[in-house]
Amino acid sequence: MAGKHGKRLTMEEIVRVQHLLAETELAPQAIAYRMGVSASTILSINRRSRIRHYNGRRSRWEKGAVAEALV
Repeated sequence: MAGKHGKRLTMEEIVRVQHLLAETELAPQAIAYRMGVSASTILSINRRSRIRHYNGRRSRWEKGAVAEALV
């Protein structure tokens, strides 16, 4: 899959990432691979959207209030 280095994500792609973060157990790296972007892009969307709270851990998270509203 070709990467999108330096390209902006469309609103549809951002919504898709938000959905994957809220509805799946996929790791940010797996979502990044699926979407063709870097993991830091996924984590940036997560931070801005407040979907997953990692609390200093990498493998476990809690859903944020925004994630529950998306469900």
